[in-house]
Amino acid sequence: MSDSEEKKIRTCLSAEETFWMCLMPISNISFWYLLLARVLPLRTSLMIISGFYTSWALKKVVGGDKNEKGHLSYGTLLVGAALQIKLMELLGVTAVGASITYVLNLLGGWPLRKIAYVFKKSVLWATIFKGYLISMLIQVAYVGFMVYHAD
Repeated sequence: MSDSEEKKIRTCLSAEETFWMCLMPISNISFWYLLLARVLPLRTSLMIISGFYTSWALKKVVGGDKNEKGHLSYGTLLVGAALQIKLMELLGVTAVGASITYVLNLLGGWPLRKIAYVFKKSVLWATIFKGYLISMLIQVAYVGFMVYHAD
């Protein structure tokens, strides 16, 4: 987006878009709590986290998002945790981390206004989305460390 031509950016989201926008930080904070407070065994927490994100990704796929692949990466982590297969858990964690890294590599340097314009959302949405991705990348690295060092 050049300075000479200002693109029209949305300032208001629909109720459904606002719900999904709010769910990004709520889900991320909730899952940080699950991981850090250790209120449940690690694999149980991983099944909850990966099950949630697999479902979210499948909702997007069913809704027509052809670029969404989170159901594959988080699904691998979900199956690995459910079957207690450490190698599959690590494969899932690696796939999730790689996909988040890929997205951050593509748009990480973009200004928030460009992200909002490209995704047809608001600048607030772009801000939350970018922070969400960064937090998720840190989270998945932490999960990888925990899985690798688990019994």
